[in-house]
This record gives sequence, structure tokens and C-alpha cells, in this order.
Amino acid sequence: FVRRSLDAHPDMISELESAELPAQAPAAWDRSSMDAFVRKHCPSDDADPEARLEKVLRWLRARVMLRCFARDLRGQASLEEVCRCMSDLADCAISHGQQLLERLLHAQYGEPMSEDGLRPQRLIVLGMGKLGGMELNVSSDIDLIFVYAEDGQLRRSDGSAGSLSNHEFFARLGRRLIALLDQTTAD
Repeated sequence: FVRRSLDAHPDMISELESAELPAQAPAAWDRSSMDAFVRKHCPSDDADPEARLEKVLRWLRARVMLRCFARDLRGQASLEEVCRCMSDLADCAISHGQQLLERLLHAQYGEPMSEDGLRPQRLIVLGMGKLGGMELNVSSDIDLIFVYAEDGQLRRSDGSAGSLSNHEFFARLGRRLIALLDQTTAD
């Protein structure tokens, strides 16, 4: 993993800097730095924001993993730090993916509303198992459950009814989120 990542992106050597001076190794990634990385590399005017986010999430994963490996192998990272870092990475990817895909699907189909048409509905993504306990390790997969509060219809920005039910909308959102997170890409 390390060799492939560095061969593909030599600029990531900074994640492993100071190998001779372990006391000066880079600090662990935290959730706020992960969020900042995604925001920095995903401009709001991108022509294909979904493809861009897919690429950026994979760059982030490689950087986070490299630094985590380096800190762990130097004895600088506790098991708790590694698990927290991996769990934060998964949570960051899910959160940014969900936000972007909701925005894209809202623009295309409208916004899911409650049965009475008064309250917007959101998809709730629950992390199960190790993710739910913030105990992911570097080889863990994630188990997700998607839920939403109530059925209803979509409403477009002009106030007209959308063509999908909430169930259809959230099923599409869930499938696209899984694909965004799971697809193997060149990155």
C-alpha cells in the first residue's frame, strides 16, 4: 500500500517525513484537518463534483493511512489513536459524500418532504459495529444502515411535486453513496 501510494503520488512523502527523527514525525490527522483537506480540494464550481469528491476522498485516505502507518510503526500512535483516525476518516468520507449527493439529487429531483408536506426529510446514516463504536482499524470495512423519518413526496424548488417518493429518493442516495465510497478507481 505504501509503495503503491508513493509511486502514484510522490508528493505524499511528506506524510512519512522525519523517519530518522521520530520525535518530529507529523501529528496524527484529526477530523477537522480531514474536513479542511476535502473542502480545499473540492471547489464549489467543479464541473463534475461527484467525480472530484471521489478522487479527493481517495487522496485523503492515502495520506491519512500513510501517516497513521508511519506513526504506528514508530511507536508514536496508540491503538486508540489509530482506531480514532480510521473512524474519523470513514465518518468524514460518509459525511462529505452524503452532503454532496443530497445537494445533487435535490437539484435533480426535488427535496424529500414529510407526508403532510411541511417538513424536509433527511437520510440518517448509522455506522454499525466498529464504526459505530469508533473502533475501526486499518483493515476494517464499514457497515451502514440508512433510515429516514417518514414517507412522503419530493417537492421541487418551484413548489411543484417531484416525481419520486421519499423511499425512491433515499434508495438512490444510498446506492450512490455506497458507490462513491466503495468503487475501486485509479486513485
